[in-house]
Amino acid sequence: MVRGTLLCLLFIGASELLFAQQQMLDWDSSRPLIWTDFKAQPDQNSSAVAVTTSGISYGFTSKSSNGKVVSYEVEISTHFYPHKSWQKKEIVNDYVLRHEQFHFNITELFARRFREKISDLKMSQDVKSKVDLIYKKITSDLNDMQNLYDYETQHSKEKNTQQQWESKIEAMLEQLDQYKS
Repeated sequence: MVRGTLLCLLFIGASELLFAQQQMLDWDSSRPLIWTDFKAQPDQNSSAVAVTTSGISYGFTSKSSNGKVVSYEVEISTHFYPHKSWQKKEIVNDYVLRHEQFHFNITELFARRFREKISDLKMSQDVKSKVDLIYKKITSDLNDMQNLYDYETQHSKEKNTQQQWESKIEAMLEQLDQYKS
């Protein structure tokens, strides 16, 4: 019975992981977020009206010859996680949705910066550890910018500052257009 329960739990865990992987949206400039993308239960104790959960993932592959890395490839993606993102339906509006979209856009901005940094890497035997270090720095900087964005815009309440941020983010995305998702 214990063995059957363990197998069942492993299957449920694997199913949840597969479900979670299927339930993410990749960043796409032609497909903005919509309120129905926000599927998590809202935190009623939070002062936030909505929360966007997004992130960067990457895959690394390399080829070796005679024990030495001869080539590598890094696949970088920007994701929005619907089942970790929420809204308070009774008080959200299109203006708040635009603020949330820019959280996702900031994530894409840092994915582009990640791709740019990777493109500058020289071939070496420790290239994977260099990619890992870049990823850690990028995700730290991403988190800092997300927090600064919310702080300065007061979660979209400061409309002039919100507009300044939008213009700044759009300009930075355009500068790194060759590295877009």
